Amino acid sequence: MSSGLWSLDFPIELQEAIIDLLARQDGKTLSKESREALRNFSLVSPRWLARSRKWLFDKFDVIVYGGAESRPRWKTTRLIGLLQSPHSRIAPYIQSITIHGPDMHYQHTGLTQGTPEQYVDFNGVLKAVLPHLCHVNALGFILVTWSILSDHVKNQILSMSQVTSLSWKYIPQSTFSDVFALTCKTWGTRLQSLDVDWIYSEAKAAPVPLLTVDLPHLHTLRVGARLDRAPGYALLSLESFRMMPSLRVLAIRTFEEDTLLLLRRTRYLGPNLLHFEMHIPVFWSCDISDKNFPFPVNLHYNPNLITLRFSQPVCLGRHAWFVNKMVGTSSSPILFVHIIVSARSTQRELEACDPSELDNGLISADACRRRILHVHPDSTPSPWYKAMIHKLLPNLSRHGYLVVHR
Repeated sequence: MSSGLWSLDFPIELQEAIIDLLARQDGKTLSKESREALRNFSLVSPRWLARSRKWLFDKFDVIVYGGAESRPRWKTTRLIGLLQSPHSRIAPYIQSITIHGPDMHYQHTGLTQGTPEQYVDFNGVLKAVLPHLCHVNALGFILVTWSILSDHVKNQILSMSQVTSLSWKYIPQSTFSDVFALTCKTWGTRLQSLDVDWIYSEAKAAPVPLLTVDLPHLHTLRVGARLDRAPGYALLSLESFRMMPSLRVLAIRTFEEDTLLLLRRTRYLGPNLLHFEMHIPVFWSCDISDKNFPFPVNLHYNPNLITLRFSQPVCLGRHAWFVNKMVGTSSSPILFVHIIVSARSTQRELEACDPSELDNGLISADACRRRILHVHPDSTPSPWYKAMIHKLLPNLSRHGYLVVHR
């Protein structure tokens, strides 16, 4: 196709619409072919360059590494060089930054704070990067002790006025207690998404404060809850939910059987809750085939629920009753249920499953209620995977209530 053809009669809006159509055709992520096409489009003209970059870097996430020798520090060094290059135009397209600090996490010993020397170096890295990325709307912290950051770096972070998504992971409770109220006060009126997970308690740490500021536009909350980690309890309290009037998406990651009772707090959200996701330990640490297991949640209080998602792999034979019973508590007219069935299972292992309770239970006698089951593999599935899932769930498949993803 010659560039002259495009310059004759096609309006700019139509040209941009074609580029947008190509970018959207593969769903949430761009395929390799689409990315290659967009790169070629970017060479056509300055206008095409701007439109192509919009999609190429739409989900561009920059990770700033610091401290530990095991981290890919060379990537951060290259990023600094790219941002500081006089001919670079990439910075405005970066919308998300994750600050990966010098602290270390070990499975058995917990968190180990980075050395003062590592933090001096890390502060230098952030001083070089942050001035170029003050416009980002998503900000994440992993393995960062806030109190050790320099005042200059803290001020740079808190001056990012466009932040709408905030994430804290692998953080000592003392740091979280110090900074949580501060960040909510700074970005609270704009914050739309909050993710708090892997907050480690300490003997002398101050208690985690409850929300003291309104988060009027927060629509997504993801929380990791443990018995000895107060943040999960604080953020899932009725008092906190009252500070989040726009909350529509809730994801809870529990780590002990006792914390499953936290799932009951979905009732506090009532009809506001539209999407509920859970990562629960019974799917990997316990055998819950005992149907006397204390059931943790009743979705009857959430009549507008649209999506119920289990983010841990489900055994179709052993866990089908649990999924079926939870779905059975919902009064929503239509509910999309998402489960993960391991693609690592052999054909013989899947054939040995008996998911008949799930297959029959999700088909409601009430014609006004529909339950659509989405089955996702946890890795690239074998060619027979899709046909096998349809064979195991014949009733759902026959009624058109089964979607198997690949």
